[in-house]
Amino acid sequence: MNRRRWSQSLLALLALEGCAAPGAGLYRHAAQLHEPRTSPFRLGIASGEPQARSLILWTRILPEEFSATAPPDQDVMVRWELADDPSFQRILQHGQARALAVRAHCVHVKVQGLQPNRPYFYRFHCGAYTSVTGRARTAPPPEQAIETLNIAFASCQHWEMGHFGAYQDLVAQNPDLVLFLGDYLYEYGPYAGPSQRVRRHDSPLVRTLGQYRARYALYKGDPDLQAAHAVAPWLNIWDDHEVENDYAGILARDRDPQFAARRLMAYQAFLEHMPVDFEARIGAQGMLDTRIYRHLDWGSQIRIHLLDTRQYRDVQACVPPGKGGAFAASGCEARHDPARSLLGHEQERWLRESLRASRARWNIIAQQTLVTSLSVTQEQDPQERVWMDGWDGYLPAKQRLLQALAQPGVRNPIVLGGDVHSEWLCNLRLDPLRPDSPIIASEACGTSITSSAGITQKAAEKAMRENRDVLYGNADRRGYNLLSLGTEVAQLRFRAIEDVRRRDAPVRSLARFIIESGRPGLQARDPA
Repeated sequence: MNRRRWSQSLLALLALEGCAAPGAGLYRHAAQLHEPRTSPFRLGIASGEPQARSLILWTRILPEEFSATAPPDQDVMVRWELADDPSFQRILQHGQARALAVRAHCVHVKVQGLQPNRPYFYRFHCGAYTSVTGRARTAPPPEQAIETLNIAFASCQHWEMGHFGAYQDLVAQNPDLVLFLGDYLYEYGPYAGPSQRVRRHDSPLVRTLGQYRARYALYKGDPDLQAAHAVAPWLNIWDDHEVENDYAGILARDRDPQFAARRLMAYQAFLEHMPVDFEARIGAQGMLDTRIYRHLDWGSQIRIHLLDTRQYRDVQACVPPGKGGAFAASGCEARHDPARSLLGHEQERWLRESLRASRARWNIIAQQTLVTSLSVTQEQDPQERVWMDGWDGYLPAKQRLLQALAQPGVRNPIVLGGDVHSEWLCNLRLDPLRPDSPIIASEACGTSITSSAGITQKAAEKAMRENRDVLYGNADRRGYNLLSLGTEVAQLRFRAIEDVRRRDAPVRSLARFIIESGRPGLQARDPA
């Protein structure tokens, strides 16, 4: 990265090809110009939403005199380049993009006219500075059958609870695509448990657009997260902490009557900071389209269905009067109500149709949490306390999901999840309470990047003993998962970091399973 002096004067700054403010508004900042300690690209770069002919490139400009919480009201011009090689000897496309102050100086470039199923290299320029180089790739065309797709998926990265060192291993594994399944950031103020706090921030509980943007700036400043974004295109979905813990629809935990407005600010900040086609989300009246459920076809053999289990859900069942959020409850009849939905009925219909229309060999369902019940006895014991925030709090909706996966013609469904901060590798049956019910899908619910588990390893081992469809459970380790999809076999590996308190802690495979095409369910292999 170029670390040369930015500018000695405002005239010199305006004379540069990039990072110049269009108009005279920047003149009033002339007295503030100085040699910055860091690059304006200190929040990194990213690519995403890969199609056969297009990609989205992202960055956010933070020159030294800009503030993450209150950026000035001037737009900034940046230049971008897309090349055939990492040394940029063969530049294929280039252009300028405006980093708008009203969008926190986030840049979303949709590059079109690309060749399918191939890698590209990209970078940005701002004044005398050049960003790091990122690598992206386009999807294969719809008619092409590919031999392998390597996907890394992760979730739940609480900045205070540890370093994002697992991403160093993810980068070394060289994935084609990264799926992030929610809780990209945590909205909390300073964490109350100092014994678990590895890093410290003193920012308050996030409630305003400026605060959400500042929290993204904090997280995106992490060098390991930046490297993971630069190695491959990402597909992101949100869970609760991108807005507020355990919210449901437009109901906050404290039943704040202004929560709908706060949720929209949080969604805006999320979309600003992710490699998505932001311009396409701005409607005729300036309204922001916040729909994130969609599918991505990777050639003819793979369809990835990305879901949203927060925005459209019904309020959790059996919540105490006057409360919001999630609770553990026993004997809750409301969770059996077929009118209630975790996805919302429109999204449920969309998913059924997306699965029904799929001709892919592998159908990946990327959603936020655990589908499997950790113990079948919890369905038979009315005194068993059930966590109402997950699929078991919406039982008929869960059954409708399983029925959608079991539709004729839906091949090899694999459900991915996160949220629970522990690793679960399971088989899914059409009716989990019937021993003779057929296995219809495989489930891999990944642990967190750093967030601590809510259960002990002893409890995880108990769940494995009590539920024959829970093949592997681990509450002790943090990390991520690798899913390699081949023509006939998929391989799943759980990559666990030894200690999140150390950036350089070793990472190794603790579990490995395969899925054979046409044979539902996971089969254990040596983890090496």
